[in-house]
Amino acid sequence: MSVPLHYTLFRSESKQAALFLMVHGMTSAGLTFHNVAARIAAQANVHVVCVDLRGHGSSPDAPRIQDYSLTAMALDIADLLGTLKDKEGVYDAAGPFAKVHLLGHSWGSRVVFALAQSRPDLVASLLIEDEYIGPAHRVEGKDEDEGTVVARSQAMLEQYQPHFPSFNEAEAFFMRTTGPGVCDFSRKILEEQGNPGEVDGQGNPIGAKRYRVLFKPHVTHVWDYHCRVATVGDEVWKDCRKFPMPMHVMKAGDAQDSDISASTWEEITAQAKELEAEAEGVVRSTSVVAEAAHPIHRSHPEEFVAQTVGFLQRCSIAAPA
Repeated sequence: MSVPLHYTLFRSESKQAALFLMVHGMTSAGLTFHNVAARIAAQANVHVVCVDLRGHGSSPDAPRIQDYSLTAMALDIADLLGTLKDKEGVYDAAGPFAKVHLLGHSWGSRVVFALAQSRPDLVASLLIEDEYIGPAHRVEGKDEDEGTVVARSQAMLEQYQPHFPSFNEAEAFFMRTTGPGVCDFSRKILEEQGNPGEVDGQGNPIGAKRYRVLFKPHVTHVWDYHCRVATVGDEVWKDCRKFPMPMHVMKAGDAQDSDISASTWEEITAQAKELEAEAEGVVRSTSVVAEAAHPIHRSHPEEFVAQTVGFLQRCSIAAPA
């Protein structure tokens, strides 16, 4: 069952324009793209829609905590097109822009790729922002009971969620990937009392007081699902032979912060060149934004806008005369 998604629409000055949907990463929200959305709408002549995925931002939670699969989230986006037609008048399945352009940042890239796999008839192009991409499948059964999922989520958070010696350091940790206003949707900072001599998972002293970044419950279950998904980074380019849509992968230049390893990036760029040569003019391209952090749209917004607009223009998005 689909979930009605919250979204923010940035309209093109042209009434007849293509749709460009921007899909955020895990624990974030569509608000993370607001610093670039209006410029993309104006410069590329597209209607930009910043989406909140189920369980994120202002969108409702999934009906069950087990229902945070990529397939379910892709279905939500497909169903959102009906709302954009009926409520906003910016989509027409029978018009010249029946297919939409999709951008996914981080984990959101997996969602848009899932939509391209299941509904290629709806997708005009894919722009992947710094994600280790590829087809995904569940490692474990998808219909586990709720108690099993909750227990594993809590155990995982105890192991992986870091502690910080000050509130400011904890805040900086989760502000890095989302930006002002986004974090309250999915995370909070909890002040805890530590025990003298206690150390964290890396052996660092915690001290008498510490600050911990906590995810709200529904996002915890999204993370649980994500951590049990297996992907193969280079398979996405092989699958491009099945899909006609253009695709571009934008990598963060900060090697310490990028989700794409150097070895995977070499494979992706080599295969992109081969596939673009085979595809008779269909774009299969890659780029690196020098010194950019994982959220390229926040660390280097000007370059992000320029590359995004350039890609959309190469996809022939201009409205018919």
